[in-house]
Amino acid sequence: MIMNPNRFFYCFWIAITILIGLLSRTKLALSYLPDFGDMLYAIMFYGIVAFLFPKAKPIQIGLGAILCCFLIECSQLYDANWFNAIRNNRLGRLILGYGFQWMDLVHYTIGGVLAMLLDAMIHKDKV
Repeated sequence: MIMNPNRFFYCFWIAITILIGLLSRTKLALSYLPDFGDMLYAIMFYGIVAFLFPKAKPIQIGLGAILCCFLIECSQLYDANWFNAIRNNRLGRLILGYGFQWMDLVHYTIGGVLAMLLDAMIHKDKV
């Protein structure tokens, strides 16, 4: 079974975004780069939604990615011991974050829109 070329592209998209995100958290990068982790998070989610729905249009994928990010950000308002236990390990903290911030919603929106524009430029046939 051969993978759909679009899905292969989005796997690469997700992997590169995760790599850039992890590198942006290193001490060396932190001294030179602004914090753009929330935008990268939305860009990564764009890749995930696009992978799951390869025939969707960029606007649909972008809205889905932004919605996922908003839901995860809002989950940070939920305070339960079992949920906080997940957040207390490194992987849980990277995925779920901690401490709701309104500005993060703006960053997710910017990242989702940037991903949508980039994807529309690359895949003109999907627009």
